[in-house]
Amino acid sequence: MKKFTLIELLVVVAIIGNLASILLPSISRAREVSIQAVCMSNLKQQAMALEMYLSANNGGMPPHLTTPPPPYIPPFRPHRLATYMNGTLEDSKEVFECPKVTNHHNLGDYADNHAHVFPNKMSDTKGVFITLYSRPAELLSHVDSGEAATGRGSWWVPCPVTHSGLAVEASGRHLGKSSVLYLDSHVSSVKQTQVLANRDDLWGHFKR
Repeated sequence: MKKFTLIELLVVVAIIGNLASILLPSISRAREVSIQAVCMSNLKQQAMALEMYLSANNGGMPPHLTTPPPPYIPPFRPHRLATYMNGTLEDSKEVFECPKVTNHHNLGDYADNHAHVFPNKMSDTKGVFITLYSRPAELLSHVDSGEAATGRGSWWVPCPVTHSGLAVEASGRHLGKSSVLYLDSHVSSVKQTQVLANRDDLWGHFKR
């Protein structure tokens, strides 16, 4: 029986090492893509809940808050949408939590565009209807959000046009991309740089 020489063994080890270096990044990327797919599915479910809310409220948009702060008193926007899922936010928690985040906010890891789309508080809802928006397919409704320094998720995010550089921002936690839910209920993966730059007036800062 022929035995492997040391050189042959080293060649085999080198080949295995090269194959691993080629395959591991692909496997890692595939895993990241599958995680974002779950994230985008979460946003799609929130879109369905929003549609049901709008239907039940004659097209009226749900507010970000209930009362002007302080104090912050529930229900908040996630509570209102959860009513059309499993009844409560606690029972619908997974839909509001991005699988990429380990330190979840208790109200979820997806922010609404309360600066330009959703009413900021209940007293602002008068006259704010879905029909107000002329380009729903281009307007950001919800987006991955969090604190870049800590990795913690966030359920709110400021408009990047007027409040860039804050600790909380639209997150690029999916290989530099953000999961974005648009007001017409479609979901897309967008580069974080484009979201923060308000490309094509994604946030509706200039035109709704």
